[in-house]
Amino acid sequence: MLDGSFMEASSGVVHLHDDPCRGLRLVLNALTTSTPHQYLRGADYRLIQEAYIVTDKYKMASLHRTVTERLLPDIFAFTWELTHHALRLSSNKFKSCHYDFFNEYFSGYPEDLWPLYAKALVHYQRVEPDADLISHLFEDNSKMAHFMIKQLTKEVAVHEDHAKGFKSKLEAEEAKVAALNKKVRDIGDDLNVLAGKLKV
Repeated sequence: MLDGSFMEASSGVVHLHDDPCRGLRLVLNALTTSTPHQYLRGADYRLIQEAYIVTDKYKMASLHRTVTERLLPDIFAFTWELTHHALRLSSNKFKSCHYDFFNEYFSGYPEDLWPLYAKALVHYQRVEPDADLISHLFEDNSKMAHFMIKQLTKEVAVHEDHAKGFKSKLEAEEAKVAALNKKVRDIGDDLNVLAGKLKV
């Protein structure tokens, strides 16, 4: 761009009209450090979302993968676990500030963020049982809706397996307790026999 026949080559100025300026500044500052991934860790989710847009647009594969697979999931997990109700991110706020933000910007929610949305879906079903983060997907993106249903099905299967494993452990512990009770009864019977013999 700065070497070819573009206007920027003669002016030395690159105009970035469509880029979110805070996200661009964050990414550029991160790139000037020796550890850009660490630099990005201190930002809030809105800035990281803007960094997602910038790293996607300029094909910064390594940084984009970090934003997608680590930073966004970590920062949302943190906001979901906040104990103060006013600081915690509700399902409505997650949908408007995250899903709607990306859906509008890209004219569709990015596929590489689907696993994050699936985590959000599971989280909000647990803490806000009446939350509905799936019905709008059938209209917005049926392929994504089917992906979410698959993820929820897997989650249910995992919980069923955990429940079965817990039930098996519980049954094993109950068997141990029953065996111990039998031993105690046997010892009690032996003591009664011994006491009877001592009386004679």
